[in-house]
Amino acid sequence: MSALKRQLVRGLCACVVLALASCRAPVDASGEAYRAWLAERVHAAESSMESRDAALAAALRQHLCDADRACFPQTAWQEFDFRASTSHDPVILSLMTSIDALRNDQHSNAKRWAHVADLDRGNAYPIVMQAAAQWQAGHHSDALDTLRTALGLPRYEDQNAGTAKLLFPIVDARPPSLEQMHPCTFFTPPGSVPSELERRSSAAFEIAVDFAPAPLGDMVELCEQIDPELEATQHELCQAIGVQIERRATTVLSRAIGFGLQRLGSTDENEKEAIAARQYAAMDDFLRKTWWIEVNPDAKARDAAGKYWFDQFLQGGELAATDALVQHFGEPPHESAEDRRRRFDARMQQGQQCYARYNARYRHDPK
Repeated sequence: MSALKRQLVRGLCACVVLALASCRAPVDASGEAYRAWLAERVHAAESSMESRDAALAAALRQHLCDADRACFPQTAWQEFDFRASTSHDPVILSLMTSIDALRNDQHSNAKRWAHVADLDRGNAYPIVMQAAAQWQAGHHSDALDTLRTALGLPRYEDQNAGTAKLLFPIVDARPPSLEQMHPCTFFTPPGSVPSELERRSSAAFEIAVDFAPAPLGDMVELCEQIDPELEATQHELCQAIGVQIERRATTVLSRAIGFGLQRLGSTDENEKEAIAARQYAAMDDFLRKTWWIEVNPDAKARDAAGKYWFDQFLQGGELAATDALVQHFGEPPHESAEDRRRRFDARMQQGQQCYARYNARYRHDPK
């Protein structure tokens, strides 16, 4: 996946992946306070030799440094990678594989994803990622064979939620102050003061979403780059795996990928329009349910809903937690789909502009 395309996906992910990382005007537009807090957390993680802490240190340093190899040298990455490789936790190994994909665009991570799949039986996610890596390495026929094995597995759990949960302890040890939040982390309603839970959660989510674009973007390219000799099989499998991901995804991002793969796999324009309509309806339903934690003007009620959402998130992931809001608190006040879309589009535009400024200042495109 090209560095430019990855940067665009990164900005999109950071604005929509998790409900508590929502949008308003930034507090510290420079980002210096956030980076100072992040550097301190890197140092704290690096003080341990455990595999979990090695993975945390690598994630924090990669988030801080991006492609700046003076800031995060390859020798340091290799040391973290070696230490983390002793783990048998698929979340840790998925995180390290995603970081490796960010650092080595042309490197195939197929073997690494196969190892994760061995540890996380029944989860289609690492097998789908293995197929994407094989495709990127030019092994197209093998990639489609691997993709076929992912069909019918009982789960599809990407590791965004798992990575966030992995990060919570080191964030909780010293949560960022309001001034130390990432400049593109926003809170709603406008003018509201975020609770400590919102600050802790948003900080962990901000870091976690940095590692989703590379492998998921590679999966999109598997279905986007047509191999003339395999075109029919490619369309069939991409549509089938897209349906599976849509139905079993635990995050907004993965569900969106599922819808996208279905559209790429279809050759019927009417069917593509129908898939797009279902995607729009699913996103609108998600936005409707998040009223309790994003739009609710009652700060006390919003905080209670946020705590409930967070507990549910730890148990079942982002989409299940959002469904639970309505089951527990009831239907939110009426808001038209048009108003929700305008609110979402305005938030996306603000977020993309903010991330563009931040990336221009601190992100170093290796290409």
